[in-house]
Amino acid sequence: MSSRVLVTGGSGYLGQFLIDSLQDVGQIVYTYSTRALQHAPEGVAGVQVDLASGDGMDALFQQHGPFHAVVNCAAVSQPAVCEKDYAMARSINVPTQLLAQLQAQQQQCGVEALFIHISTDQVYDGSKAFWSEDDACAPVNAYGRTKVEAEQLLQASWPRHVILRSSIIYGPLPPE
Repeated sequence: MSSRVLVTGGSGYLGQFLIDSLQDVGQIVYTYSTRALQHAPEGVAGVQVDLASGDGMDALFQQHGPFHAVVNCAAVSQPAVCEKDYAMARSINVPTQLLAQLQAQQQQCGVEALFIHISTDQVYDGSKAFWSEDDACAPVNAYGRTKVEAEQLLQASWPRHVILRSSIIYGPLPPE
């Protein structure tokens, strides 16, 4: 059986590059909220899922699972949007629905996926230039607070996880 990798937020900037890079690893499935990729690589499946409510999640896992790895790129990452509607930002940025589905997968299939979570340097207060993963988190905005909560949830409930705290992600234009 080949590896199955789920990329949440696959139609976003980072997600598109990951999908393009991971296609030789195994079966790649990505989620999107409103915009599917029009030119996804051959064999890559896109599934519309509401990560906040969990709508579409059961069908995703039944049709394409079990997943061996999940790369969680989905996020509401604009600080002003997070400040304006904290509950909405939290419902996406703290992956409770996704973790519940992965826990069900583990119980049903015995497959404990590696969960790779894309976080942010906005979990820190910005008072210095270089940070260590051991430094205390002190977010100064709603986006950072939701990401700290997501990290804490993963650390408490999913042993096979990796948290990547990125800064500004930039580069060439995405494939779409």
